[in-house]
Amino acid sequence: MAVRRALFLSSGSEIFNRLVNLLSVLLFARLLSPNELGVFIIASSIMVLASEVRMLGTNTYLISEAEISEQKVSNALGLSLIISWGLGIIAVTLSPLVASFYEQKELMYLVVILSGSFFFAPFVSCTHALLSREFSFGRLFFLTNVGPVIALFVSVTLINLDYSYYSLAVGQTLGYLVDLLIGRVLKPKSMSWKPKFDRLKSVARVGIYTSLINMFTRFESTIPDLILGKLASTSFVAFFSRALGLHLFIQELLCNGISKIALPYISEQKRADKCMKDTYKNASEMTLGFILPPAICATIAAETLIMFLFGDQWGASVGLAKVLGVWIVLKTLTYFAIPTLITNRAEKELFYSRAITLGFLIVAIVFCVAMEPRYISLAFVATGIIDYILISWLLYKQIHLNPFDYLFSIKKTLFISLICSSVTLFISQFNEHFDNYMMLGIYLVVLVPTWLIMLLLVKHPLALQIKSLILQR
Repeated sequence: MAVRRALFLSSGSEIFNRLVNLLSVLLFARLLSPNELGVFIIASSIMVLASEVRMLGTNTYLISEAEISEQKVSNALGLSLIISWGLGIIAVTLSPLVASFYEQKELMYLVVILSGSFFFAPFVSCTHALLSREFSFGRLFFLTNVGPVIALFVSVTLINLDYSYYSLAVGQTLGYLVDLLIGRVLKPKSMSWKPKFDRLKSVARVGIYTSLINMFTRFESTIPDLILGKLASTSFVAFFSRALGLHLFIQELLCNGISKIALPYISEQKRADKCMKDTYKNASEMTLGFILPPAICATIAAETLIMFLFGDQWGASVGLAKVLGVWIVLKTLTYFAIPTLITNRAEKELFYSRAITLGFLIVAIVFCVAMEPRYISLAFVATGIIDYILISWLLYKQIHLNPFDYLFSIKKTLFISLICSSVTLFISQFNEHFDNYMMLGIYLVVLVPTWLIMLLLVKHPLALQIKSLILQR
C-alpha cells in the first residue's frame, strides 16, 4: 500500500510538472523564434553537461544506503558543495571562451545566469533524496512543482518585456532559488544543513560511478545540441531539439512518477533479500504496459503532435521525430535496468557500458552531420541497438535474466502495443482531412479506450491494479 500510494502521489506530481513544462514549451515555441530558442538550447545544454557531476551521485548514495545518519547526510552535502560550487565558478570563468567558440557573445551572459543554480542545487538535491527515501511524496509535490510554476511566470513576463532568451535563463535560476526556500521549510528530520568535509571517500566511492552513469544518460539528449550548434545552424538545433523533445516529454510525462520511486523501491526489495530477477520482470511488465504503447503511438502520430504542440513553423521536426521514435522505444524496453544494476552494485560495469554507448553516439553524430544533418536521427537508432544489446548482457550477467525470457515475460504488453500502433496507423491516414486539433481529439477518443479494453482482454497485471485503485476510491 505504501508503494502504491507513493506511486500515485509521485505520478500526480510529475504529471503536473510535465503539464507546466508543456505549457512552457507551447508558449516559448510561439513567443521566441527558432534562432532564439537555438541559442538558449546551446547554453542550457552546456550547463546540463555538469548538472550530474555536481551532485556526484549523492542522491543515489542517500537513497540506497542501508542505514542513514546525520553524519552521512552532512558528508553527502559537503561533497556536493565542493563539486557543485566549484563547477559553478568554473562555468562563470569559462563563459567568455564558450561564447567565442560558438561565435555567439550572448552565450557568455546566459551561462553566467544559468550557473546560479549550481549554488542552490546541493541543498535541494539532498532534501529531495531524503524525502524520496522516506516515500514522502506529498511534500515532494511542493518541492518539485512550485519552482517551475514561478519560473514559467517570470520567463513569460520577461519575454513580453523583450528580454528574449535571457528570460528563460533568469526564470530557470529563480526556480531553483524557490526550490531551496521550500526545501528549507519541508526538510525531512534526517536532513542536515551543516556540511562536513571529512569521510568523503565513502560517499564518492558510491557516487562517482552513478553520477557518471546519469551524466552519460543526460548527454545523449544534450550532446547533439552542442555538436549541431557548431556544425549546423542554430535553427536546425531548435528543429532537432523539438523532435527529440517530443519523445522525451511524453516519456517523462508517463515515467517520471515511476522513476522517482524506482530506485527506492528496488533498493527496498534488495534490502529485503527479494529475487532481483523476479523484481525486474514484475516491475517492467507493470511499467511497460503503461509507457510502451504511448511511445510507439506518439512516433506514428508525430506530425499531429508536433504541429499541435509547437505550431506550423516546426514542420521540419516531423521526419526527425518519426525516426527518433525507434530509439526511444528501445530505451523504454530497458527502463528499469539502470536502477536495478546500480542496486546490484554493478555501477562499474554499467559505467563502461554507458561510456561505449555515448562514445559511439558522438562519433555517429559527427559522421552523419558531415553527410547530411537530418541523418542524425539514424545515429540515435544505431546507438539504441548497441545500448540494448549491452544492457541485456549486463542483466544476464548480474541477475541471470535471459533476453528471450524477458521478452516472453512482457508478451502481453507487446501484443497491446501492436494493436494500439495498428489503430494509430489507420487513424493517421486521415491527416489530410482534419486539422491538428481534431486529429488529436480522435487519437485520444479512440486510443485510450482501445488501450484499456486490451488491458482487460489480455488480463494484463496493470488492469488489476487499475481496477483495485478504482474500487478503493
